[in-house]
Amino acid sequence: MLEKLENISLKQVAFLPLFFFGLTCFHEIREKSPDNVFWMCHLSCLLLAIGLFFERATLIRVGASAIIVGIPFFFLDFAETGDKSLSSFISHLGGMSVAFFSLWRVGARRGQWLLCLLWYFLTQALSRFFTRPQFNVNVVFQIYSEDPLGFKNYGSYWLFVSSLGAVMFWCLEKSWIRFFPSRDHFSLSSVHSEVL
Repeated sequence: MLEKLENISLKQVAFLPLFFFGLTCFHEIREKSPDNVFWMCHLSCLLLAIGLFFERATLIRVGASAIIVGIPFFFLDFAETGDKSLSSFISHLGGMSVAFFSLWRVGARRGQWLLCLLWYFLTQALSRFFTRPQFNVNVVFQIYSEDPLGFKNYGSYWLFVSSLGAVMFWCLEKSWIRFFPSRDHFSLSSVHSEVL
């Protein structure tokens, strides 16, 4: 079974997260809320697809880690808002499955948590410049409406959330290294070995 999985081309797998991203785009445009495409989970599906297609281990690791970090927040948001869109479930759960498979194939590397944090800041900047405040995508405009901690100041809230993200990425890196050791040569039939 594992041998068969090893022989799957990562380029073939790339079409799955690309499909999830496309499905999200289609749904959000149809619902007249294209701003929601900029949530980190959705953009990370696109990043993962690009990494898989171009055989770039660093992009694969960052995209996969960011998808997995976002899953608990997705379920918290679902519990609070009751958003039951099928495309969102497919995007998150499908993306998570591909993320785990991809990390198993390429392995983890030390220092990837910093790249994940940079990706987080990039998605924050994109959300700030390309989305409308009423959508509060990636909570870049105001404190999340269901904030259980009772923050009053957005600056301290943002710093807390960003620090929490950094800690989560760091903890995940430690776990990934243990469960998905880095492979110097992994096939894509074989993916290019990278410096990072």
